Amino acid sequence: MDLSVVGLLMLVLVGHGVGHPGQLVPDPCPEASCKKGGPAIRFPFMLKEKQSDNCSYPGFELSCDGKETLLQLPNSVKLYVNKIDYASQLIFAADPDKCLPKQLRSFNLSTSPFQFGDKQQYDYAFFNCTSLKGDTYQRLACLSGPGYDIFAYTSDYLISYTDLTSCTKIYNLSSVPMEVMRQENILNLTWSVPACRLCEAQGKFCRWKNISARLEIECYDRPKSKEGHGVGHPDQLLRDPCPEASCKKDGPAIRFPFMLKEKQQDHCGYPGFELSCTDRKETLLQLPNSVKLYVNKIDYASQLLVASDPHNCLPGQLRNFSLSTSPFQFGDMEQDDYSFFNCTSWKGDTSRQLACLSGPGYDIFAYYSYSSIGYSDLTSCTKMYNLSSIPWEILWQNNILRLNWSRPECGLCEARGKFCRRKNNSAGLETECYDKPKSKEVATVGSVLLLLGMELKIFQVMDMDLSLLCLLLLLLVSHGDGLKDMCQEARCKKHGPVIRFPFRIKGKQPDYCGYPGFDLSCTDRKETLLELPTSVKLYIKNIDYASELITATDPENCLPRQLLNFNLSTSPFKFAARLQRDLDFFNCTSRQRDSYLWTSCLGVPGYDIYAFMSGSIVTYFDLTSCSKMYNLSSVPDDLNSRDNILHLNWSKPACGLCGALGKFCRLKNNTDRIETECYDKPKSNEDVAWGMFGDRISFYPELFTPLLSSANTTFSSIPPKFKSLNKPFADVPIGNVSVISYRK
Repeated sequence: MDLSVVGLLMLVLVGHGVGHPGQLVPDPCPEASCKKGGPAIRFPFMLKEKQSDNCSYPGFELSCDGKETLLQLPNSVKLYVNKIDYASQLIFAADPDKCLPKQLRSFNLSTSPFQFGDKQQYDYAFFNCTSLKGDTYQRLACLSGPGYDIFAYTSDYLISYTDLTSCTKIYNLSSVPMEVMRQENILNLTWSVPACRLCEAQGKFCRWKNISARLEIECYDRPKSKEGHGVGHPDQLLRDPCPEASCKKDGPAIRFPFMLKEKQQDHCGYPGFELSCTDRKETLLQLPNSVKLYVNKIDYASQLLVASDPHNCLPGQLRNFSLSTSPFQFGDMEQDDYSFFNCTSWKGDTSRQLACLSGPGYDIFAYYSYSSIGYSDLTSCTKMYNLSSIPWEILWQNNILRLNWSRPECGLCEARGKFCRRKNNSAGLETECYDKPKSKEVATVGSVLLLLGMELKIFQVMDMDLSLLCLLLLLLVSHGDGLKDMCQEARCKKHGPVIRFPFRIKGKQPDYCGYPGFDLSCTDRKETLLELPTSVKLYIKNIDYASELITATDPENCLPRQLLNFNLSTSPFKFAARLQRDLDFFNCTSRQRDSYLWTSCLGVPGYDIYAFMSGSIVTYFDLTSCSKMYNLSSVPDDLNSRDNILHLNWSKPACGLCGALGKFCRLKNNTDRIETECYDKPKSNEDVAWGMFGDRISFYPELFTPLLSSANTTFSSIPPKFKSLNKPFADVPIGNVSVISYRK
């Protein structure tokens, strides 16, 4: 072999696999840890016993206490470091004696590089009480002892709400993180300087730019492991470095901005989007304050995550929820403040009861904080605590929680049928769109066309100029955008609604054929199914593309049953009915004649469910033997028709004009924004011309008639001698072209 070729090959291999020889030099500041499973210590931190002073930033010194990683703050505050998230610049710490409240009076972070990670901070008044108070939530167990208990109340707590008999006030503390008072021995600390998160987000490490000057920091490539020096398998030079992954076969596909810890590298995700797999192959998201959620679905185009509680009790995690240091926000915009009560006698209002928190002999109820006390029977009830800005869907008790994110902004990439990733060679957290990696099953266009020609013998090259064949193949590919137009109209059944942009059918059309939020699917009974947030499912009976209107029904012929779950705030749809009303729902054991809506499908023998307009005067109705269940706002008037029909419309994308012009709508190409355009309807299959090649007859769209006619290829209507043929010799779709060949 030519020596120059060998040299070039070696350069390529080095560039892809081996790396620069300088990278073989030992790292002067290698990672260290106090124990095998302990947090990895690297810049800006330094482990005193194992690393030199040059390896850290001032104020980030750690040490080993036995095998625990110890952080010592001003005023002799000592904490064990359980985890360091370098990308989010976040420390997860705990108290060595499992009593964080004990160290509160000594906490002073003003001279340290750290700040409290929990933004929810309050002022507290602390009391020493010799008689036990009923409000155990305020009691600090680790500070209490035989004969006395320590209680902490927020400073704005009304004195009349608290029984302070036999209590002595000890002291006040300001700006105390709420997570410390939860007594779970978890404390989050963050830092802003040095700003190394940008390096971590690029899959790099951070260090001093000049060790002697120690003024600036820089990013550098992570040192290669001993196993990493070498060429590796040739396939690794072509393989996607961040392929999609999942915890189980039908689990959500994990890709950027998310990263699956066990199966993908850190640089495959965006800071704060780390997921993991449980032993039961569930996809787990861990939020601050040890909140754990199962991820059931990720809608990358809408930037929406659908999650559930591992124990089927989302209200049980409410007191720990704090999204201030995470990249997520609640997807449910309807949020309220609630007061929680422990009641030893049963209350009739089941809509307020939190069944998964209740137990034998007691029930937990949640009431709006602004509710009038006179409207609620609080006999034998003890107030537990207040919570603010709680998404309504959590208290529906269907174990569904939606979270969305705004950064990184990858929805535009997904809407264009592309994937998202961090920009190469970027010092910031910038992202870019890129073409989806081709699956192993995808062959080249030329290979498939040649196989078709060889196996089906459609084209007889002996009777046709080869250059003409090549030109024809190029036209087929360019006109059809590949082997097949994957965005053709589709249906779930013969007489079902026609599905096209902005809608798409999940199993039949790829993502780029639809607009974010317009995904449909086919049921086993071939019904067209629309799934809205909070698991509301509807059958689509008709789509009026010009009016941008959907006609839908409930699969079980009971739309009122789904009313409690309806929330269109994060979907592209709105109720089409102009007249909407607020309703009060009652459970009645005697028949009511004057109700606004009699929801017969909700009733069972012995009782019926009725709805009355919320503005109605109570004395106008006979509510004997009735118990109020719940209120609902803005209920569309067409539900009163009792014919199980619901109308939904959409305003974006604005494709109605295209439909009115007799055209179709699609996403514009070559744009960074989600824009649409009108285009002419595709020609039907009947608009074709016939071509005769040797002992074959084939037909193509009229686009190719002038081309092939110029090559002495005759076109006409079907010759009479072929009209008697019943079955074609071959029927092959190529792009927008149906190539059908008959034997003579």
